[in-house]
Amino acid sequence: MTTFILVAIFLVLTYFPIFLFLPGINFMDELLTIVLAMYMYAVLLLDIRILKKRLDRWTKVSLILLLVFFLIGLIPTVLFKIQHSTSIIIKDLMLFSKFFICYAGGMAVFDNVDKQRALKLIGQIIKVSIVIIFFFGILSIFVNLNMGSSIRYGIRSYQFLFPHYTYLVYSIVIMLSILTIAEEANYSYKLMAVGILILTLRSKAFVFVGFYFFLNGFIKYFDRLKLKHLLIAILFSAGMVKSKIADYLSWGIYNLRTGLYIVGFSIANDYFPFGTGYGTYGSNLSKKAGSPIYVAYDLIYSQGFRKGTGDFPLSDVFWPYIIGQWGYIGALCFLGLLATIYLSICQRTKFMHKKYYIASLLLFFYLLIASSAEAIFTNETGVYIITLLSIFLGETRNKKGKF
Repeated sequence: MTTFILVAIFLVLTYFPIFLFLPGINFMDELLTIVLAMYMYAVLLLDIRILKKRLDRWTKVSLILLLVFFLIGLIPTVLFKIQHSTSIIIKDLMLFSKFFICYAGGMAVFDNVDKQRALKLIGQIIKVSIVIIFFFGILSIFVNLNMGSSIRYGIRSYQFLFPHYTYLVYSIVIMLSILTIAEEANYSYKLMAVGILILTLRSKAFVFVGFYFFLNGFIKYFDRLKLKHLLIAILFSAGMVKSKIADYLSWGIYNLRTGLYIVGFSIANDYFPFGTGYGTYGSNLSKKAGSPIYVAYDLIYSQGFRKGTGDFPLSDVFWPYIIGQWGYIGALCFLGLLATIYLSICQRTKFMHKKYYIASLLLFFYLLIASSAEAIFTNETGVYIITLLSIFLGETRNKKGKF
């Protein structure tokens, strides 16, 4: 029964973007957050020792930092009163907290659960999927299959049957991480998955592929990737897409994505050190709520805010949301939250096979990459990735039952 449930969860996490047309599927991440939060609360009421045993030290620290992050955002919300709607403030609280709740909740639920059989079964399904997607990807280079329309580098981008290229990248990253654990020796399938990522012609896919080869090569000679190595990989990744970054910067505030970054830092300076508070900046929620910040900083004249361009989503950015609403102190706190996840991965995989460490770092690094181009820490893909990561990180105690 457990195997069946896990296979169903893996299928949903991997292929959900294909079924986005179904009514209500966009709310699955909120539903998942509520279920996991209720589970943790129930365990807390029954026996707090169970929760303490299932969560490692760094995950407990992340929950404390999450509370601090909440309080940091509350200060400017009360002080400046830019956002008056209580419902918008509550929605914003849910928006940034669901990622971390699913991480802690996922480990509380799936701790010490045998996942190997489920991973083997889903691995077989994934291999078939990769072959099919790769075949049509190669075919689409020569024949227009209506599986992608944008032209980059003189080639048609590929998205298969997914509603957007980003979702194909997400699904392949999930597949690669699962194959890393379930199927160690099937290099041909992994190479095809890498080929699919390249065919999307997305910058974050290129960066992820670079990190994938870097990590697998590094682990052959060293047991662990230290924080300094991760920082070097991030800097190298930025160098890979420096032309793209330069292109965005050249547009200035006229380009919405660049403008949100520029204004985000202006807000952090003007409202130093706490930012503008909940529901005010850098999210679709704040835009739909009619936050006056966009008018005050002339962002309404940027591409996407101008009359006639429709409801342009603010989901292409994440860090302006943090810097603008929480200021520099909040941004440091959020970086601390991410650091606790990295340290949790290192601690929990210490007694596991190396493949779990590699798969976990692949997911974590993709989150960092994608956050530069989408609101992944607040959207459904980020929630599903962190949930999968929490499932991977079960069964991690040593013989004494400690992390």
